Amino acid sequence: MKKLTLALATTLALSSAVSATESHDTKFEFRGDKSFASFCRAVTQDNVRLIHNSFKNKIGVVAMSKKDVYRKLLDSQNLSCNGKDLVEFSKEFKADEVLAYLEKAAATL
Repeated sequence: MKKLTLALATTLALSSAVSATESHDTKFEFRGDKSFASFCRAVTQDNVRLIHNSFKNKIGVVAMSKKDVYRKLLDSQNLSCNGKDLVEFSKEFKADEVLAYLEKAAATL
């Protein structure tokens, strides 16, 4: 059962995406598993606390250790926002604080 749950969680992570349309008020549409939407939302808000909590909440769901969660979710094959991995999406949105957090996390992997 645990293997099935992990496989399902990983599959759902693969389908997470966000699509943004630019206008005066930027609007976002989340597609895929809504439980992963907080990662993309954190980038668009440049919210380090939200992205940290998003990773923390996936321990035991995506992987059993914090390091493995970061490793899996920083991989563009497992999680993408608007077709980009979290680091590239952060650069696109000029989310400097989140970008620094992600780069620091990636350097420890």
